[in-house]
Amino acid sequence: MDLLKELENYEPYDELEKTTIESLKQFLNAFGDFAYSRDCLPGHLTTVVWIVNPKRTKVLMGYHNLFKTFTWFGGHADGEKDLLKNAMIEFEEETGIPNFKVLNNRTPIDYIVLKVLSHIKKGRTLADHLHYAPAYVFEVSEEEVFRIAQDENSAIKWVNNEDVLATVTEDEVLPIYKRIMEKTKKLK
Repeated sequence: MDLLKELENYEPYDELEKTTIESLKQFLNAFGDFAYSRDCLPGHLTTVVWIVNPKRTKVLMGYHNLFKTFTWFGGHADGEKDLLKNAMIEFEEETGIPNFKVLNNRTPIDYIVLKVLSHIKKGRTLADHLHYAPAYVFEVSEEEVFRIAQDENSAIKWVNNEDVLATVTEDEVLPIYKRIMEKTKKLK
């Protein structure tokens, strides 16, 4: 489905998500398909994946080497317009976990926009920019064996729901994590 059409049919959870969706619509209308490329310097589309265990009592998180905190998994669309496919590829690349179930009828549970501060990645200096990302929820057994993708993360661990917010050091994602955790509780 076309992302703009998907956004038209999406019911925002709160005012923050409502304004995020409006921002994403404007961004897509301004940049079109170029928005899916990291060469779009003001920002670009990425995906994020929130990983829960079958009981929904824990979240799988990775220690992100660039952001220096435990966080969700995901990555740049890099031209891929099927954002669920991108999320699945990024998750498997970053964790080595091949077995997972996509929840929420295989649709995003949330939409986010994050400011990424300037940094150097693979020898390239990047200015501050935005990551527009649909957030998907995957269910994974705690018995799955994962591996660390050393170029992306340096640790992976299960975190109890009540400890997630205390585990994260990026204050700007806390309201988003809270929102996703509330939405995840309602999933069947």
